[in-house]
Amino acid sequence: MNLLITGNLFDMFDTADWSPFEMINFLSGFGEFMANFTLSHPNLQKIMNKKIKFDLAIVEVFGVEALFGFGSHLNCPVIALATFGSSKWTNDLTKTPIPYSYVPHNFVKYSEKMGFIERTMNMLVMQYEFIFMEFVHYGRQNAVYDQYFGNNQLSFDDQMKNVSLVLINNHFSSSSVRPTVANMIEIGGVQVSPKPKPLPNDIQEFLDSATDGAIIFSMGSILQAVNWPVDKREAFVEAFGKLKLKVLWKYENDTLPNKPDNVMISPWIPQRDVLAHSNVKLFITHGGLLGTTEAIYEGIPVLGIPIYADQQMNIVKAENMGIGIYMDYDDIDEPLISENINKILKNSNFNKNAKSLSKVYKDRPMTPQQSVVYWVEYVIRHNGAMHLRSAAHNLNFIQLHSIDSYALICFILFICYYSLKRLFCMIFGVRSVEEKVKRS
Repeated sequence: MNLLITGNLFDMFDTADWSPFEMINFLSGFGEFMANFTLSHPNLQKIMNKKIKFDLAIVEVFGVEALFGFGSHLNCPVIALATFGSSKWTNDLTKTPIPYSYVPHNFVKYSEKMGFIERTMNMLVMQYEFIFMEFVHYGRQNAVYDQYFGNNQLSFDDQMKNVSLVLINNHFSSSSVRPTVANMIEIGGVQVSPKPKPLPNDIQEFLDSATDGAIIFSMGSILQAVNWPVDKREAFVEAFGKLKLKVLWKYENDTLPNKPDNVMISPWIPQRDVLAHSNVKLFITHGGLLGTTEAIYEGIPVLGIPIYADQQMNIVKAENMGIGIYMDYDDIDEPLISENINKILKNSNFNKNAKSLSKVYKDRPMTPQQSVVYWVEYVIRHNGAMHLRSAAHNLNFIQLHSIDSYALICFILFICYYSLKRLFCMIFGVRSVEEKVKRS
């Protein structure tokens, strides 16, 4: 796992061919590493050992459930923050049901409109994740919890049940509509400031000069453009060189071999702010939730190249909503890049759909930032707001899914069937004997 942290040997592009099962296994191991890494950090240990009064602990839920132990350790409520969006991690905390038939798993290439084969595959992935998390992942987190919070009043399981609220970085307008409970609050787009900040002078001048339009190309903060395989990198260089539009490329080096004149490279770009520039016509992205959210907010179509985790699902949704195109990493070459870019730029429906979705996305009673402030203060005001907690937390697996009730009904039906069968046998058996006596 330290390979991912250091970035020296681990290439995230290698995960493009991973199955959902491999990704589930990987993230569980990653979560175990991160929980240990975080809780063993000297600076955090100093805070944990001091007698400081905290009103609330906000903990990210991304396979690091051991960190919820801060609630009992600091004697304060816990809010879980899901930057990843809705998943089994969040739903287990709130006991929110997940219908397999129309809620796709985060790591599959499906939308909410699934056919029979897709629904079956989705069910298998969901069931695998359930078994893996119950018998492997939560055991790993429990061990970390006991190591650092073994003296807490609450056990790992009880601390999981005592999470007051889950803030999920989703919004129904851009994600599939699914069941939620009272203590699961959507704050999709919380990272998007209502007003973009001024751009650096060189980027501002570059985009201002893009009279034919501009393209933003960024694969996020983890995926490094300098790690692109040479053939794929050259395919983008060649495709961009044929465009009249200008391209701002997040490229982590001072030089790009054969860089066209219409391309500007920068090791870091203020993504939210550049997407707000009026000359931007297209966003080429890996399909991360934050980047796609920022594009939706500004009404910019996307060309997605998913690599890992939920990126496939995000781009499939964008494609189904008519605001983008899915481009498989393994299929990348210059003709395909040029074809997809031209398809989006020349078909005005992509832009119209993106602008329409942007209006729906922004139409809310409160901004995401206001929602966060309200619900954080709500939990503090009401001492953890445990009245929002679902009664499902008080039930075990058999009770929650009514297995005991179904078993009783089946038992009663069996007794009725068996009794009726015996009764008929007795009645018709007696008649049969009487008839034999008469005949004799």
